[in-house]
Amino acid sequence: MKTANRNLLLLGIPALLVLVLGFLWGGGGNQMLHTAHDMVEEASHHGGSDMEGYGALARMAGAGMGGALGFAAWLVGGLAMMYAGAILVLSVAARLIYGKTPGRILAYRIVMCLAFVVLLMPYPSILRTFVLALAGGSFLPLWFGYLVVTLILAVVGCRNTYSRKVYY
Repeated sequence: MKTANRNLLLLGIPALLVLVLGFLWGGGGNQMLHTAHDMVEEASHHGGSDMEGYGALARMAGAGMGGALGFAAWLVGGLAMMYAGAILVLSVAARLIYGKTPGRILAYRIVMCLAFVVLLMPYPSILRTFVLALAGGSFLPLWFGYLVVTLILAVVGCRNTYSRKVYY
């Protein structure tokens, strides 16, 4: 198997998984937003049986919190889709550019460099969050998994892209 194909699989499969997760997360957030909207409409039309209106206030507060959570989930899903989509587009473009001529190999390496930059873009922020949480006494396994997997992908991908393996 060509090294360019290995790099495409190395970055493409995790990017596709994150893209699907982003779609699911964004869809769930969208559903939560619609539910919160329905709760607001119900609370405004049916004031409740209590005279003071505390039931309607409680429903509105629940709808507001549900809407905020839905928006946050929708936003995280959208960011995950953009992140994974950019990595996927760049790695596919690099594979399409790849050829056995020196100019095409240089172009392949430049586009793969952009893919690695996008891959590692959130790394410093997540590493800082992980270290601060660890210093505070809590362990964040999701962030730890992201840090390890991203670092492995970047190291293996860079070794494949910038060594003599790319010629064969």
